[in-house]
Amino acid sequence: MRWTMALLLTMRRCVALRAPAHVYRRRCLTAMLDTTNEPLDASTVDWRGLRAEAARRLDRATKKIAKKSAKAKTLGGESAEALEKKEAERDKLRELVDALDAVDGSAEALKLANEIGVRDAPPPRQPRGPKKKKGPSSTAPRLPYNAFATQSGVEIRVGRRASDNDLLSCDSRYRDGPDWWLHAAGCPGSHVVIRSHDDDLPSNDADAVRDAACLAALFSKAIAKPPPGREHEASGRASVSLTRARHVSKPPGAKPGLVALKGDVTTIRVDLGAEGKRLKRLMATKDAVK
Repeated sequence: MRWTMALLLTMRRCVALRAPAHVYRRRCLTAMLDTTNEPLDASTVDWRGLRAEAARRLDRATKKIAKKSAKAKTLGGESAEALEKKEAERDKLRELVDALDAVDGSAEALKLANEIGVRDAPPPRQPRGPKKKKGPSSTAPRLPYNAFATQSGVEIRVGRRASDNDLLSCDSRYRDGPDWWLHAAGCPGSHVVIRSHDDDLPSNDADAVRDAACLAALFSKAIAKPPPGREHEASGRASVSLTRARHVSKPPGAKPGLVALKGDVTTIRVDLGAEGKRLKRLMATKDAVK
């Protein structure tokens, strides 16, 4: 009868609050299973279950006291008060366990169990809520590059890894033939594409070319890679190859990231130790290009 009233009250609250269906079901089931308010009766109590539950509660209280002791030493105040309450609860639980170990069917043990709220079975577990959907949080397709922007608004694309470099350098979905292409000379690194068809870009926008060359050096093994977030602190010198994207091709059977260059190739020399402000500005634009 008592759990029936609790169930009705729970149903009314859920309807009044317009609770979601899974919350409604969980709360109703908890109300049906929750009989902890009913006092234990000597004629129906499960003494073995009561002893096991008392031992479980005592073990849990002991572990919590060990954690709170360290906190009380440093914080004091409320933590010390909480520790005292927990210690008092532990002492009563220990008294109950001793009484149950002494003799089953003890009226004193039953009275103590009702006083501190120990049942003859563990409390019912609440049903789990709906499962979270697995998979990537974003539905947008993954791009094989990170995008940066120059001060003049020109987009620079930097390959993420070796297989992505092949797509960025040779797939027309990610670069055009007249675009400009860069790579650290003589060592592994990301392929870099400047999204510009300007035939005189090195003369008309030398700053954009310098930006791309610094990124090509930064994301290569020509220099020691700085920690994430501190790319502007990079140092070291590197040579970077510059050519048009149409001069880049993938040899048959070549490993990921390996390409062949033909036509005019220009070499740009960069010193990242002197380009801290430039790198900081570029990293602030990462993936902000739409």
